[in-house]
Amino acid sequence: MKTKSLLEGLIPEVISNFNMYDSNASRVFGLSEEIEMPEWNSITSEISGAGILGTYSADIVGHYEDVDMDIPFKSLCGDMIKFVPGRFHMITFRANMQSTVQKTHEKANTGIKVVVGGTVKGFKTGKLKIGDKMDASLKMNVTYFKYEQDGFVFFELDKINPKLIVNNEDILAPILANC
Repeated sequence: MKTKSLLEGLIPEVISNFNMYDSNASRVFGLSEEIEMPEWNSITSEISGAGILGTYSADIVGHYEDVDMDIPFKSLCGDMIKFVPGRFHMITFRANMQSTVQKTHEKANTGIKVVVGGTVKGFKTGKLKIGDKMDASLKMNVTYFKYEQDGFVFFELDKINPKLIVNNEDILAPILANC
């Protein structure tokens, strides 16, 4: 079943602001100006055999390669250090995307929510330079990720509790029903 996106007809323009929150919904300060979201690559298996001309890669639905995410901070600070290495943490990013409504040419604001869960593998203390940021960061191994806009789930993956939602559709339901 194809689900229609609630955001059709919008021309996305810019992220006008964002904030980061910890598991307790407390706003985290000291964050840099930019967060790079993880890249998700399917795990594949090479297929070959009688009746097939050569080989091809078949993605294994719901299975993704190991992903680390760096979360930059302007400096080594208390808000950064509360994310203890070796422990599972949930981090929520909330942002506003400014868009233009195609039919009316009016501006629209869309709420973005990104939830990242995983184990903090370590941290970088950064550098000391007069008049500059320290460029400290956390490294998190991501096992949970959810991206939604105004309540519409574009992508949700939980590697530990098998779940894969794409465009509000439960992709794993037919697979898990067979297991």
